[in-house]
Parts: sequence; C-alpha cells; structure tokens
Amino acid sequence: MKNAPIRRALTGLLAVAALSGSLLGATLPAHATAAITATSTATAIGGSITRAEVLLRAETWFNKGIAYNWNTTYPDPEGRQYRTDCSGYASMALHLPAPGPDTVGLADGSVTTQIAKDQLQPGDLVIAPYSGNAGHAIIFDHWTTADHSRYVAFQFGATPVRHDEIAYPNGSDQRTFYAYRYNNISSENRLTGVGDVFGNGRQSFVSINGDAGTLYYGNGTGSYESTAGLGAGWASTSQLAGVGKFDGVHANGMLALRTDGSLWRYYIDNTGGNASLAGGYPVTGGFAPNTKIAGVGDVFNNGRQSFVAVSGGTATLYYGNGTGSYESTIPLSGDWSTTTMITGVGYFDGENLGLLAYRADGSTWLYDIYNNSGYAAITSPSLLDAGFAGATAIAGVGYFDSVSGADFLYVQGDAHVLYRVSGTGTGSWRSRTAVTGGWI
Repeated sequence: MKNAPIRRALTGLLAVAALSGSLLGATLPAHATAAITATSTATAIGGSITRAEVLLRAETWFNKGIAYNWNTTYPDPEGRQYRTDCSGYASMALHLPAPGPDTVGLADGSVTTQIAKDQLQPGDLVIAPYSGNAGHAIIFDHWTTADHSRYVAFQFGATPVRHDEIAYPNGSDQRTFYAYRYNNISSENRLTGVGDVFGNGRQSFVSINGDAGTLYYGNGTGSYESTAGLGAGWASTSQLAGVGKFDGVHANGMLALRTDGSLWRYYIDNTGGNASLAGGYPVTGGFAPNTKIAGVGDVFNNGRQSFVAVSGGTATLYYGNGTGSYESTIPLSGDWSTTTMITGVGYFDGENLGLLAYRADGSTWLYDIYNNSGYAAITSPSLLDAGFAGATAIAGVGYFDSVSGADFLYVQGDAHVLYRVSGTGTGSWRSRTAVTGGWI
C-alpha cells in the first residue's frame, strides 16, 4: 500500500497539541530559540548520522517524480548530485560521498555491516549485493507485523521513488537479499524524563520523533494527559538527557547530544500554564561518535547536577558547575563495551542515585553512583532484568505513576509500544504496563 510519508511532521504534532484541550500551549519565549534549524544540524558527509536523519533525507526524493536512470544524478538537500538509482538513493539518504557507491559497494564492510533480519531498525538497509541489474538496495523504515514478514521501506527501483509496505525482503522479487547496517549510524536514545514542569507532582517526558520534539505531560497515574510540540530541527540529535537544575536556575533542564559531537543545553519552563522551551546553549564539544549520555542528579548534595557519558567501553562522570556546564570529569569503573543506552533513574533503590545501563543482549543493569568522601564512586552492577530485549529508547521518569518507587519508560521498537516499568523503591520493579502503541 502506498503511504504518505510517515515521518513525524511538525505540523501534525502541533495539531495534536492544539486539539488536546490541555493547559499545554508550547508557547515559545521571544528571547530564546525553540530548536535549531534542520539545515544547521545536517550531519557531515560520510560522518555519524541518526536514523531519523537517514529517513528524513530519504523522504526528500519521495513524491518528486524523479526518473530512474543510473546514468544521471539529482541533488540532495544541500545540492550534491547523487546517482538516480537504488544505490545512489540509499547513498544520498546515508549522506555518503556523492554520487554514491553501487550496490556491491554499499554492502562492502568499509561502509556497512551485515546483520540479522530481526535486528533491522529504521535507516538500515536491505540489499541484494550484486552488480548491475542483479543488485538492489532498499531503505528499511519499520516493521508492520510482529513476525517480521512485512515492513515499510523507501526504495528507488523504478520511477518514481516508493515509500510503501512490502513483504520481506521485497515482495515477489526473487533476488537474494541480506540486512545491513551503516557503520556510522549513531547510537540513539531520544527519550528522557524532564521532571515536574508544572509543580503539581506530575512527571513529564520528552521524545524526539524524526525532526520534531514533543513534550508529554504526565497524568500522574502512569501515563500522559496531553502533548505539546517543541519545534523542529532535532534530526541530528542522537541522545537526550534530563539534568534537572543544571544551570542553577531552571528546574527542568535537558541536554541534547548531536552527531557532530557537540552538547547543547535546553530547559522547559512553566510560563503561565504553558510549556515553553529555551535553548540551545552550547555546553561543550568533542564527544566521540556513539557516545551515550544520562543525567544522574546531585551526586555531591551541593545543588550541582551531573551527567554520565559512556563511550568506547568507558564511563565518565561530568561534575556540573551549577551554571550550565561542568567543572571536572571523573572516570567510573567497569566495562561498558556492550552498553547501548543509559538513563538516570533517581533513587531507584531508595538509597543512592541510580543509573540504568541497557546492553546489547537486551539485559538491563542497575548501578549506584555515590559520594565517596568527595569523590564519585560507582557500585558493581546488579541485573535488573533480562527481558527487555528489543528496546530502542529508555528514560527514567521519577514517580511517574505516583506510587512509591521511581519508574522508567522504554520503547519496544519492533512492537511500536511505549512501556512504563514501575519501580518498587528497593532496586527492583513490580509491574510493566503499556502506555501507548503506535510508537514509531
């Protein structure tokens, strides 16, 4: 079935907010920028890129009537000319050097890595890695069936570019296909709790969907009451982390790590009953590709909020300076090489500030971070659960259901479901509840 683009239009999000009938108006303060423009955040050619940006770039050739011809080219959003065939189109979406490698080149280990079919995520590729007409490349969007027999994809095998649902791997096509992942695809966790924005005990969270950010206003009983758009320009943000009063003034701070390695600060305020976003303010740069970040709170009990970054198998605590940046860094012990996502979870065990680490095998581990005579220390991890396989985002959200014990959210990627995991307050969890479906 032929779809209109599924990519997360800002106008649609704002329409949802407008129709919600809630106190959230997403009013943007005149003195601040709600979000950077998509153009200014475009990834470098051949560099790290988010899955959202891959799909947004793929969408730029959809519904344009571009003729299929491997001897001609067509511009990407920056004007670079890519070959108008399947591999040129996939190369454009991945932001590879123009005009792009052929199908065999796309499947080369220097560009992509072969993965299992069931590991496919948005922005991955399904390739028949052969020369000429025997080859083909498809851009994976998302599964539409639980048994992974059908999916939505972008592809350019004939005029025009298609974005539709097909049987895996490519309908009636008899060629042999394999699943691949671009080597520079960015690790992502585009979900974070941002605290009690309205001072009424209800915890809220932020999610990035494609290019648009959205605030979800909690209902105080484990779900959300309404949404408010937070602007566009978030496509190259790979990580979000709630950091409380990171600047010492605004209670609901949020860090955004971009694919160029730069870290930016935002905050969400209650301005007369409306959620208003301000930022981004640069914090620092130089973070390595695939760095994961998480806010972990006031480790030293002096009002300064800190965050943790995991990269290359190591973890580092960034001790906040209380004015919107950090004063120093402290290495944290342990092997973090299989960690794919992290999030702060407050006093999850009722005693120390907690950090959840989600690993590649689907297991979730709890660490405690504490003040050891003026030095940050971390405990050995304890297994929280091994049953959250397939998670694509995770976020601590405080007392989201208003019951004793901190909670966290996670997204079950292939099922498109957002779940709440309710904590016991003693380092374990008591229930898992679906918050909403259709989460793409």
